[in-house]
Amino acid sequence: MIMENKIKVSTIKISQINKLAKVYVKAFGKEAWSLKQAEKLLNLYFNRQPDMFLIASINGDLVGGFCCLIKPWWDGNHLVETELFVDPKFHKTGIGRVLFKSLLARAQKNHKAVILEGITFAKTAFPLNWYKKIGIYPTKELVFIDGKVDLILKKLEC
Repeated sequence: MIMENKIKVSTIKISQINKLAKVYVKAFGKEAWSLKQAEKLLNLYFNRQPDMFLIASINGDLVGGFCCLIKPWWDGNHLVETELFVDPKFHKTGIGRVLFKSLLARAQKNHKAVILEGITFAKTAFPLNWYKKIGIYPTKELVFIDGKVDLILKKLEC
C-alpha cells in the first residue's frame, strides 16, 4: 500500500486532460472507451466545474482523478455526475480514498454540499463493496434508468 503522504492531490489543469484521459481509459477499459471520448468527457467536467475536478499524482505521474458537478436540490447542494477513477495498477493503494476525502471536503467547504449521488457497476463486487465500506449504499428511493433515444422516439410516436 502506498503511503497517503506520497499521493499529491491538486486541481486539474487543462494541459493535463490528455494524460488523465489515458488513465481513464485504463480504468474503464479500452473496449469501452476511446481516448477521444474520454477526453471529451473530462473536458466537459473541466469546463463546467473546474474547482470540483481533482487529480492524484505520485512522483509527478498522474494516477487517478475524481470529478463531479454541484447541483442545487431541495435539501441542499448535491455532488452529482461523480466520476472516480484510478489506474488499475494502483488499486488498493489508498488513492481512491485520498481523492474521495479531498473532493468531499472541498465540496462541503466551498459549496455546502450535503449529499453525494453516483452510479457504479452492479454486477461486480468492486467497487460497490468499497463504496458500502465508506458509507455509500444503493438507494432505496430511486432507480437508475436509461433507454436508446431512437427507440424512445418511436414509442412516443405510437
